[in-house]
Amino acid sequence: MSTLGDNIYNLRQSRGYSQIQFAKLINCSQSSIASWEKGKRIPNMETIKKIAKICNVPASSLLPLEETKLYDDDIREIIDFISKRPDIRKLFGLVRFMPEKDVDVLISVASAIKKT
Repeated sequence: MSTLGDNIYNLRQSRGYSQIQFAKLINCSQSSIASWEKGKRIPNMETIKKIAKICNVPASSLLPLEETKLYDDDIREIIDFISKRPDIRKLFGLVRFMPEKDVDVLISVASAIKKT
């Protein structure tokens, strides 16, 4: 099974970028790229989204299958919960007008609520 680092490496290679070129595109250091590809560190979700956007692929395609499945399961649970609550459904109807970073905050809050 591939890891996030493998997926970043393969995507970078398929686009013909060196680590230095790729680092400049996503505004990070070459050593960060190397650390991700070796599995020593992982990029934050904002960086994963940036990589995906630059390479014109869905962010989920970078995540290992298990992580994607867990994320999808969490989203389904949240959607199910929201669909049963008209007051919350109305609130989340406004999400489409929010900046992406604010949506990420809402997802984090929803995940924290789910854990309690």
